[in-house]
Formats: sequence, structure tokens, C-alpha cells
Amino acid sequence: MTSILSLLTIVACQQGFDKDGADITETNEYGETVDENGNSLSTSNHDWDEDGYTEDQGDCDDDNPNVHPGMQEEYYDDVDANCDGLNDFDADQDGHISDNWGGDDCDDTDATINPSIEDDPTDGIDSDCDGQDDPRFIYYPINEDFSVSNGSVAMDVDSDNRVNVVFEDSGDLWYTSKSASTGTWRTPVSTGLSFAGDVAIGGDGQQLDGVADGSYHFHIAYSDVDASGNLSTHYAYLKNVRATVPEWIGSYEIEGASTSGNNLASHYLNIDTGSDNIPVFAYYDQNANRPILSKLTSVPTSQQPSIGLDYREEVDFLVISDQTNGAPMGINTTLSIGATDMAYVTFLDETSPYGSGNEPATQISALTGSNFYCETEIVAEPGGLAHASAIRPDNKICIAYHDRIDFGLKYACQVNTSGCSEWDIQTIEEDIGQSTSLAMVFTSGSIPYVAYHHTPSSTLRVASLQGTEWDIATAGAANGKDLGANVQMAVDGDNRIHLAFFNSTDESIWYAMGR
Repeated sequence: MTSILSLLTIVACQQGFDKDGADITETNEYGETVDENGNSLSTSNHDWDEDGYTEDQGDCDDDNPNVHPGMQEEYYDDVDANCDGLNDFDADQDGHISDNWGGDDCDDTDATINPSIEDDPTDGIDSDCDGQDDPRFIYYPINEDFSVSNGSVAMDVDSDNRVNVVFEDSGDLWYTSKSASTGTWRTPVSTGLSFAGDVAIGGDGQQLDGVADGSYHFHIAYSDVDASGNLSTHYAYLKNVRATVPEWIGSYEIEGASTSGNNLASHYLNIDTGSDNIPVFAYYDQNANRPILSKLTSVPTSQQPSIGLDYREEVDFLVISDQTNGAPMGINTTLSIGATDMAYVTFLDETSPYGSGNEPATQISALTGSNFYCETEIVAEPGGLAHASAIRPDNKICIAYHDRIDFGLKYACQVNTSGCSEWDIQTIEEDIGQSTSLAMVFTSGSIPYVAYHHTPSSTLRVASLQGTEWDIATAGAANGKDLGANVQMAVDGDNRIHLAFFNSTDESIWYAMGR
């Protein structure tokens, strides 16, 4: 039995009502119900407020002619005037509501300013809305969710200003990178490289180093020590730093018992590339008691059984029988590649064969392939406990070193590009402690930056030459923590300084950025 309510419903549907409930009795040629003037009363196809937009065309309020997709949005009036569905109290649409309306965005006109943005500590802008003046450097741990690192870390900035970092943790090498556009870090992922024993450990000095080339590769050199104590230098590289899933090629032995037969050839590791993007290595070979410079013949395009060397050169030429005190002749090694792909190797020779014969000295050799530009020239006596070098934009090489007698931080620059025998030397800071690590870069404006572990204060410091005076800033400090060992430094295309370093107290890797 049909109820009276059902009958009324059927009649109403047949007869129809307009938007305001008036009776409708006519249809047009398309079968749409129309009013007495012939206007369609379809709720989705009709432009009720006559603003030129129907509901099907995106009009989110067809009762209000001031609300439709073509309307200019007026923020903060709680009206979605242009029907875009976005938050009316987030004018820059960065996901943060204006702090004038209960949110946390201190500048709702700029999407690059909100609490999710990593603050550039030197641009004078409070990018992260913390209300604090810009410091010279910001710094924080980048592997705090990991367990224990031995402190080995490699870092460089690629041509997209992306920060690339590889670090050792719990017997593995991990990779992470920081986006230049968002300042966010990729979740660290294992490189998946195989090791004969313990990685990035076993030798003296730096046991891991890295460089980004112009083809979006990130090359690393690292030590590997097996259960028998054989120490070797290995190479691997990331094929494309822009890839969503990192793909590593390696690991290849560059020097060790399986290649040269030398089983203690992985001290003070360095890697760099020239204009051809092919890696060059510098390190100290304890077996030969020499600093070694070698270069790959090519970069492997895919995983292959082995790779070859274009050359392997000993860069200190004292005959062993002439050595008077049994001291090492090539420790504290560092490497820089300059104009015409000239490779500069700086090291401490504790016998100083081209000096008095038994007095230590910081020395330098430079060569392209097997052609020497300078051979074991003295830079400074009595030499450095640590070295860092960089090529100035005028193609002169400059060296920072930790004086082995007074423990001062010194800075030496080549006087003439025609030779390596004259050096301009100055002091950056007196007595920075008995143990340190150094890194050095130049900005495009030829300003040198030297990063160092200031051991008396357990901090990381950065010195920059501003005019004729050295400006010294703290780039890493924490109460009760020792920060700054194994420091790595790079400069990006905007002349920002990036650093990676070791917190030896917590056995964690930290990052700093500033100017």
C-alpha cells in the first residue's frame, strides 16, 4: 500500500520546485526543469548568482556573486573567494598559518619563511621564525638516531648546492644529503659497499674523504683493515646524487696487499678531481715511507671486477739509505687540484732531506701526471701536525698548518705561481692545542676560510681573513661535549660554508652552516 507521504514525494518530483521552493511545471528542450522565464533550475549546471560560473564550473557558493573561481582572493576574511579550497589564513600557502591569526608563520607573504625552513644564519632574515638574531653558524647532529660512529666523515657540495655526506656508523658507511631548496635531510641509507674487515679505521689521520664532481658523482676514498691487520685504500662513488635511490659503484682497492703488495697503505687519505672528473688520491704509504699520489685511468660506468691507475707516484724522493733518524717522510698528507689539473701534495717530512737533512719541515710537491712542477719544496719549518690546502681563485695554492712546536694555527700562501720556494706566512691563532684537524676553502671572492678543532675549548672554530685581520667564529659548541674532530668543509655557489665534524663525546656526526 502506497503511503500518502510517498505519493506526495512522487508528485513533488514530477512537478518540481525551484531553488527557493516555488512550483516548477515546465522543462526545456534538454529535459531540464525551468522556471517561468525558461531558466534552467539544475543545481549543478545553473548559474544561480549570475556571476558567470556554475557549480560544475567550480563555483563553491552559487548564492554569492562575489565567490567564484575568477575572483581575486582576499585573505584573512574567512571566505574562499576564488574557490581554490586553500586555507584563507595561509596567504603564502607554505602550510603555516599567519601568526596574526593564531599560527606560527612570522611572514605570511613569503613561502620561504616559516618554522619548517632551515635558517640561513648570515642573511639577516629570521627564516625559521624563532625570533632570534642570526648567528654566524648553525649546527646540529645529523646521525643522532644511529648508535656509535668512529668519527670518519666525508662531505662535499655539488653543483646544485646539495650537501652530500658519507659517515661511518657501526661498521658501515652511510649516505645522506641535504636539499638546497628545502634544507631537509634525506634519511641516511647504507652505501651497501662490501668491506674485508673494519671500514674507515686502522690508519693514522683521516680515513675517509669525499669529493663531488661536475657530473653529479660523489667519489669517496676510505680505509679497510682486515682481521690480519692488512690496511688498504679503497674507492667507490655514487653514480647520481640527484637519484631518488642512491646507487653506489665499488668497492675497488687502490692500494693494498692485493694490488701493490703494500699492507699499510692507508694513512691520511685524500681524494679530489680535476677538470676531467677522474679521481686523484693522495695518502701516506707506511711500507714505502712515502706520500703517494695516484690517479684512476677512468671512472667505471658500472660495477666491474677491477679498475686501473693512470699513474702512481712517490712524491718525496729521499733515498731510504739517506734517512738519518728513521722518521716518516710523508705524514699529515693533504691534496688540492689546481689549474691545468696540477695536483699539489702537502706533507710533513720529519727528515727534511732538502733542508738540514734531519730537521722536520712541511713540504710540497706538485705534478701533472708524471711531470713535476715542483719537487719536495719546503713550505715551513718545523712543519705541521696537520695540513689543509686550497687553490685561491688567482691559482696560487695556500696551506693552513698546525705548527708542531708552538701549536699555533698558521697560514702560508704561494708568493709566485712560477715556483714553490717562496711563501707568505702569517699566524691565524696562537696555540690551538696539541691535537687538531683542519679544513680549508676559498670563496669566489678569494676569502680563505680555515676550520679547525680548537682542543682547549673542545669546540669547532672557523677563521676567515677579512681584509688584513682574521675573524674567528665558533661553528660548533655544546656544554660538556668535545666537537670539531675530523672536520670537513665545502663552499657552495652562494658562498655559504658547510661543515661536517665529529662529536667525540657522543660519538656522533654533526653539521654546521654559515659564512
